[in-house]
Amino acid sequence: MLELSDQEKAQIRAEMEYREVLRRELEPPKGRAGKLWAAAAHPVVITVLGGLLLAGAGSLFQHVSALHQQQLVHQRQLQDKKFAVLCSFTEHFERDISILYNLRHMELVHKKSENGSDPGAKEKWLRIQDRYERMVEEHSKSHREVGVMLQVKALFTSVEVHGTVDKLDKKVRVLLNNTLSEPQIEQLGRDTEEGMRELAHHMGREINQAR
Repeated sequence: MLELSDQEKAQIRAEMEYREVLRRELEPPKGRAGKLWAAAAHPVVITVLGGLLLAGAGSLFQHVSALHQQQLVHQRQLQDKKFAVLCSFTEHFERDISILYNLRHMELVHKKSENGSDPGAKEKWLRIQDRYERMVEEHSKSHREVGVMLQVKALFTSVEVHGTVDKLDKKVRVLLNNTLSEPQIEQLGRDTEEGMRELAHHMGREINQAR
C-alpha cells in the first residue's frame, strides 16, 4: 500500500473541508425557513408563480404598448394641425398681406389727391375708389395676419419658427399703420414677403423632422 506524503494528506483534507463548506451553504435552511424553502421549490408552486409572473409581464407590456399608441395618435393629430396651419398661412396670410399692401398704396393716392401734391392723383383716386372701398370691407371681414401668427406660435416649438414669427409680426404691425410713406411701404412689402417665405420654410422643416 502506498503511503501518502504529508503534503498530499493536507491537500485531501483541504478539499474535504471545502466540500463540507459548500454542502452547508447549499443545504436548505432548517426550521420554518426550511419548510418555506421546500414549499417554494415544489413544481406546482413554481408553475403557479411562473404563471403569475408571465401574466404580470403581459399586462405591463399591454399597458406600455397602449401608452405608446396614444402618444403616436397624439403626435399624428399634432402634425395634422401643424400642416393645416401651414396651409392656412401660405394661402390666407399671403392674401391678406397683399390686400393690406395694396390698401396702403391706395391710401397714398388718396392723400395726394386731397393735398394736391400730385396733379394726376385725384383722377387716379376716382378710378380706384370703388375698388379701395371693396378691399377695405374684405380686409375688415377676413384679415387674419396677427391671428395666424398666434396660431403658429401656439403649435410650433422650434426656436427658428418663433424667432421668425416675432420678426414678421413686427413688420405686419408696422404695415397696419396707415401713416407710412411710399418708400416705407415698398420696403415693408419686400421684407414681409421674405419673412413669409422664411417662416413657411421653418414650419415645413419642423413638420418633417417630427415624422
